[in-house]
Amino acid sequence: MCKTIPFIAGWRAIACLVVVAFGMAGCGGSSTDTPTAAVGAPTQTAPDHAPALSLSGNPASSAVVGTTYSFSPTVTASTASKLTYSVQNKPVWASFDTTSGALSGAPDASNVGTYANIVISATDGSANASLAAFSITVTDITSGTATVSWAIPATNNDGTPLTNLSGFRIYYGTAADSMTKVAQIANPSVSTYAVTNLSPATWYFGVKAYTSAGVESAISNIANKAIH
Repeated sequence: MCKTIPFIAGWRAIACLVVVAFGMAGCGGSSTDTPTAAVGAPTQTAPDHAPALSLSGNPASSAVVGTTYSFSPTVTASTASKLTYSVQNKPVWASFDTTSGALSGAPDASNVGTYANIVISATDGSANASLAAFSITVTDITSGTATVSWAIPATNNDGTPLTNLSGFRIYYGTAADSMTKVAQIANPSVSTYAVTNLSPATWYFGVKAYTSAGVESAISNIANKAIH
């Protein structure tokens, strides 16, 4: 006969579950044997298996005229089978490598526009995988300009008059510690210069004076300008 278990407030739901789970086997039976419940091993859920083949990566959605665009997908494969890649809706200005899945090319001015629904796929002969469709928008070169001005030095570091000044060199680049481009102004009386054909970026500028003997001054303070 089933016994009623007194419940403590707050634990009623848990106590009921215990009574149902272990009390039903002993209720209403005529056997005097103590029932023995067979306890099976816990049921385990098989782990999800990784797909046999998958592609991943985030291709850039824009390209600039005259600048090389390049993207290669990352592949995950369960076997070392040789893969073959394919592409749908390949831009006319790009080339595609069927052995690596690399999409690359340098668009020109006639290619300005958006190239949509590009899909890169791979197969090992039995499994197939594809990247989500993506688009590439080609934009024309932005010709930015920055005007750099400086004070013309009149003395050497030791305070003596500077008599053999020959001109100035403007060093510039897209990083303050890597100003690798140079514009030379071979005129000691010039104190301003417009640097043109700057692509969209933050550009950094510094100026050095030089003498007829080829001696350069230390670089000036660094200025910068964002080109949009």
